[in-house]
Amino acid sequence: MEKEKLLKAQNLSYNCAVEIAKEIRDGWTEKQTAKLMDTYLKDHGIKTFFHTSFAWFGPRSAFYGIKHYLDFLPKKQVYQDGDVVILDTAPIVDGYIGDIGFTFSKVPNEELKKAREFLVKIRTMIRSSFLEKKPTSIVWQDVDKMIAEHSYTNCYERYPFSVLGHRVGKAKAHNWNSFAFGFGIQAYLTTLAGGIKESLLTKNHASKPVGAWAIEPHIGLKDFGAKFEEILLVTEDSVEWLTDEVPHLNLPQGLY
Repeated sequence: MEKEKLLKAQNLSYNCAVEIAKEIRDGWTEKQTAKLMDTYLKDHGIKTFFHTSFAWFGPRSAFYGIKHYLDFLPKKQVYQDGDVVILDTAPIVDGYIGDIGFTFSKVPNEELKKAREFLVKIRTMIRSSFLEKKPTSIVWQDVDKMIAEHSYTNCYERYPFSVLGHRVGKAKAHNWNSFAFGFGIQAYLTTLAGGIKESLLTKNHASKPVGAWAIEPHIGLKDFGAKFEEILLVTEDSVEWLTDEVPHLNLPQGLY
């Protein structure tokens, strides 16, 4: 039952990202794009968010120049044809968190194509590592090492707490819908309820990995960054991505 609910949440999130990606035009700002994503989700019945939508264009997609939490928020950065874009959103759908990230360009980009192929290898490696029951701290370090060996920059190390992922699943219910740094009160309550150290996949994470994780490896190149974010479901006996029908494995027509 949990898998179906998580998949429903993830699918809506990806549908949102893909539909807005197709609409982006020269002159759009990150703020405008993120707001349209939130509007799309609200039009599809969403009332609360784990976090509202983020959009990062060009060099900001690699988090270059990020120094403070506020720097992660969508800015007035303007989209220019050929920019690599990352869209990231996390609505709460029927009580379950659908946190995703999608990287694309609207024109062919050979460097992005290679980066995406590399991220697919990371995706395979992460699942295998969980299946082998490696400590999650080692998974973090193995991904970091793999990124360095291929001459990319580790961008998830620039995230708050340097997380490779975080627990998702059923959100902690609350009637408030206030936000701080783009994150809803449900995000803070859900993370606190699970314990911060246990809920965040950091280089020092040591708790049992059973549960649902939003995994988000993020790499940087000279002029842009690339990531995916999707849900990995870990049980005592199995490890599986919710589905392989995700846009970073099956690029929609018109996106590269």
